Amino acid sequence: MYHCMLFEIGFLFHSLFQDKSVYLLDDPLAAVDAHVARHLFNHCIMGLLAEKTRILCTHHTKYLVDADHVVLMDKGYIIKQGWQITCSYGLLIK
Repeated sequence: MYHCMLFEIGFLFHSLFQDKSVYLLDDPLAAVDAHVARHLFNHCIMGLLAEKTRILCTHHTKYLVDADHVVLMDKGYIIKQGWQITCSYGLLIK
């Protein structure tokens, strides 16, 4: 687990210095604990990349409140999208 966490953090930091206009982030917070994930989200994704287009693929619904647009997918299909999304779990984003 520790090696995987270091790999994810290293990959995210390497991506930060590429200076691209669009960043596709495929669940970079999954391999780290909650404290590290919150720090990476706040300081890297929402901080250093704030002026960039960020596409964050994640299972962590707690980060959706900061999204400009949400796409909810199931088995590879878009089932809902927008700013306010509800599902069987209740309101995901408002």
